[in-house]
Amino acid sequence: MNRIVSTLVASLAVLLLGGCVSLAPFRTTIAPPGTDCSGAAAASTTCATSTRESTALYDLHFVEFDDQGLQYPSSFPVAAVPQAACDETSNACLQQPPWAYQINNLIKQLNVTAADAGTDGITLIVFIHGWKHNASASDGNVEGFRKLLQTAALIEEHRPQPVTGRSLGRPSKRRIVGVYVSWRGSSTDVAGLKELTFWSRKTAAMHVAQGASRELFARLRGFKCVENALDYPVGERNCNRPPARGDRVKLVLIGHSFGGLILYNSISGSLIESMTHAFDANEDSQAPYWRFADLAVLINPAFESTRYTPLHNIASTTQYARYETPMLVTVTSTTDAATRVFFRWGRAFNTLFEQHVDAEEKNANRETVGHHQRYLTHRLEVTDVAGPAACAGWKSAEKEWSPAEAESDLARNVQIEYENSKRFFHDRGENFGGDTFRLRDDDRPLVRDFCGGVRLTQTAGNRNVPVWNLSAVGNEKLLPDHSDIMEPLFVAFFRQLYMDTIFLKDMTEDIARDPGSL
Repeated sequence: MNRIVSTLVASLAVLLLGGCVSLAPFRTTIAPPGTDCSGAAAASTTCATSTRESTALYDLHFVEFDDQGLQYPSSFPVAAVPQAACDETSNACLQQPPWAYQINNLIKQLNVTAADAGTDGITLIVFIHGWKHNASASDGNVEGFRKLLQTAALIEEHRPQPVTGRSLGRPSKRRIVGVYVSWRGSSTDVAGLKELTFWSRKTAAMHVAQGASRELFARLRGFKCVENALDYPVGERNCNRPPARGDRVKLVLIGHSFGGLILYNSISGSLIESMTHAFDANEDSQAPYWRFADLAVLINPAFESTRYTPLHNIASTTQYARYETPMLVTVTSTTDAATRVFFRWGRAFNTLFEQHVDAEEKNANRETVGHHQRYLTHRLEVTDVAGPAACAGWKSAEKEWSPAEAESDLARNVQIEYENSKRFFHDRGENFGGDTFRLRDDDRPLVRDFCGGVRLTQTAGNRNVPVWNLSAVGNEKLLPDHSDIMEPLFVAFFRQLYMDTIFLKDMTEDIARDPGSL
């Protein structure tokens, strides 16, 4: 028997080692300026190994971390040539190669992009992948993120115009910049063994969450704050100052699976501080929230609910007198076996000898935030219709993105979605045109129908609360399982939330100016 067990263990080890994904980073060069990485060119060696992919519509940067949560170490000696005298494409001239200081290279390039954009500004979208993914050019999450950036760029290209004819928002389009945050979420190429890596990859994700990712998110926030406060004197450009002349930088954060753990660990403290500041400082509760990002979204996040408990307690016990777009939206599919089954099994084993004050705390320590009923605030589901009457003419984007028809469909959809959202806020809101806009408390359940046939129903909490925890009813068109997060209807729902983040103030001002236009 011992010999049989030893043989099985040895065979498993051989399989694991034989199919082991390299420990090295995927992005080890910087493509020369002007390199077009759109379409099929993204798979070329120049683009596939570069820490930056640039296209006419967007820029995409990569930052990678190793299994200990650190940036990849350098194997090069420090160069004697001053950094300022070096061409950014000359690896031999860099003090460290691109993979050693990807964060420094990223911030440097963001500063250049922001300067080129000027007052038009940029929208910075950050995605942290989860289990079974990495930064390879052909990874499904990389390909999906490219399409998401393309969508954001086309929204800027076809900015919705209000019926009043007023110029909406900025007259010029923002530059779209993506940051793909990667780690070794995929540690084996052997298909049958990938499921066995769930717990080892959770450990790696914890190392990333507690490691250099904290520097990355701190510096991204610092970049946003400085750019938005450029009109203030040097020394006063910080996150406590409101934008002096509009937001030059919009920041959107997305974390999937264990990437949700990494993201939440980086921003949860700031979220708690933001939501309690007005109360603790005895300030007017109408004051806008401090925001780490304009919007943060966790999709099928894989972390225990006890990490979320302090934020939930604040969100569920504080009265919110005004409405702002949500700072944090958590979405979990009811049919996600990875977070509903595998995660709970693993936590049951890991917490076997831990002490809990009651059954509620014990369950929260074993269940993810999206499967813990006490913490859910909204239900997301697909209806039998394409959406409200206001969405007439809206078309699903269930097609390849390359045809010109897809762009024209999106341009039309963006305008229709804007008008549908404006109608919702008109019907359910009050105090338009100022800083005291809120959703009315009445006897009707708070239900919002999005174009495409996705319905959001609030099941608990204050209507104006800026933290949402959504249970997405399992549907093959929405979020069918753990990894299929780029389904057209879910992307359309996310797009409409994103547009709220950009256009809410314009919507409410438009309603105040001409309430009869709807």
